[in-house]
Amino acid sequence: MKFQKKGFTMANVFVDLSADALSRVSTDHYFDSFTCYSVVPDVEVYESEDMIRVVSPSIPNWLTNTVLRCRLSADNADTVIDETNEYFYSRGVLPYWRLCPGDLPSDLGERLVKKGLSLVEEQPAMAVDLQKLNQNIQMPDEFIVERVTDAATMKEKHGWIRQFGVGKSLGTLVMDLFKAYGFHPDSDWQHYIGVLHGKPVAWASVFYATGVAGIYAVGTLSEARRQGIGSAITLQALLDARERGYRVGVLQSSEMGYNVYLRLGFATCFKIKTYVRAGSQT
Repeated sequence: MKFQKKGFTMANVFVDLSADALSRVSTDHYFDSFTCYSVVPDVEVYESEDMIRVVSPSIPNWLTNTVLRCRLSADNADTVIDETNEYFYSRGVLPYWRLCPGDLPSDLGERLVKKGLSLVEEQPAMAVDLQKLNQNIQMPDEFIVERVTDAATMKEKHGWIRQFGVGKSLGTLVMDLFKAYGFHPDSDWQHYIGVLHGKPVAWASVFYATGVAGIYAVGTLSEARRQGIGSAITLQALLDARERGYRVGVLQSSEMGYNVYLRLGFATCFKIKTYVRAGSQT
């Protein structure tokens, strides 16, 4: 496998590797991965002492319609839940409540269920010491990882964008986010395409925030799976983060990717619990 050389610069980094610290920074980074959508015109981001609320009116999707970092009092939590749900419903979308450690009240999940929502996912939030990555990854010799340097390449080759569609869609919102941050080498968002035999078959992105490197939007075409390609493109992104001066990598794992990330050296910090109205899809 061939890797492109990068010109990343040293950055302020998070270096506390204790379990509690990794859990906190993973949570903070997760929040930032939603609030960064404030640069997208079709997304509303509201932050208060009570919660973070992200809404894309009339563009239903599981990502940019989210409630998180809840700090509600037990006395008014039910009222706030009702008001928040109605806020989303009135804009033609469903809210996805994503609960992390520290959310209040402690029985918030139970209250959401009583309001007609269901627990639809428990997603591992994981972290890794970038100095201890497992680099012994087997992959096809012809596999090449390239950094995306322009919007046209991103739109054409990044599987996330193609999958989520065009027009008023999640794909457009994500593309608007990436264009707003830009594609230069020192951008807080970096993107990668994996090429096998001249064809783009994998993709991944990195978001640099809260002093750590967050892995997002990892995917591999079905016909290219089980060859180590997903591991390879993720590893390249993490090695670039280490070269840039970062010490910690974080991500939220899908069920399919969990064992891949374990092999790279990631460990679970906590689980993110997602609640949405019963019968809805994530």
